[in-house]
Amino acid sequence: DAEPRGNAPAKTYAGSLPFKAYKVFQREIFKCTLGREIFGIHVLGDYQRAELGEQLNLPEGFPIAAIHDAPTAQPRIPQVEARRIIGVDCPGPLLLFFGMLRRDKGIGDLLGAVSMATTDYKLLLAGHPMDYTPAEIREMIIHDRVGEKVLPHLIYVPEDQVGAYFSAADALVLPYSNAYTGGSGPLLKQAGSYGLPVIVTDVAEMGSLVRRHGFGTVTHPDNPAALSMAIDGVMGDEGYRAALGVQARKLADIYGWPTAAKGLTALFEAAIAYKGAR
Repeated sequence: DAEPRGNAPAKTYAGSLPFKAYKVFQREIFKCTLGREIFGIHVLGDYQRAELGEQLNLPEGFPIAAIHDAPTAQPRIPQVEARRIIGVDCPGPLLLFFGMLRRDKGIGDLLGAVSMATTDYKLLLAGHPMDYTPAEIREMIIHDRVGEKVLPHLIYVPEDQVGAYFSAADALVLPYSNAYTGGSGPLLKQAGSYGLPVIVTDVAEMGSLVRRHGFGTVTHPDNPAALSMAIDGVMGDEGYRAALGVQARKLADIYGWPTAAKGLTALFEAAIAYKGAR
């Protein structure tokens, strides 16, 4: 719930004064349960572990573990067939944005970046407009003069079509803003499951994961020009995309269900031991 700036630990909350007061009160109540009702914490990333450790003043040795969302390797449909299935007529490189269209996901920055593109690609904008109306998204596309480059699929994509969307794409873009405080699920579950190279902004744990495993390009959040250059670098070089895709396909082995199960088991054992020592 805290709002980080980049990867710096968050010490304040976003929102109105009453909301901030509520969040501080909520935090203090939660702190009272540590070591009494709560003996371990599972977070979705290392950045959350650092933030919570500071915000909650966790006692030394308190069990807290980052266990990432587990990707599962998925077979890819031949690209031409995948594009036919989802109704996309695009013979060239296709960049995919996939997921709920929320304001913290940098949709405006992404459209601005596409308007500055120097390479030839199309953007497939796939997802339900949660914080927008479909008309607002289309107005943004018109405003940035990217109607010929953006393919808006403003729908909730059913589970049986997810594979076709990822098989149709050449790369995945996650242009999230500094307001994003979520986990790494979209990055690992989607790119890792389908072996797609990525372009991500350096928020939450996105940047550190991509740097650690070398399956994409990292750029600054809230900066359409920097995002545009990062996209051009990936979409304009087929060989580079292929090399990044090889690295992305390794994620299922690194973070798959066996790894997640071992992490959760270790956390439970540490929590039991911590409780028993009190």
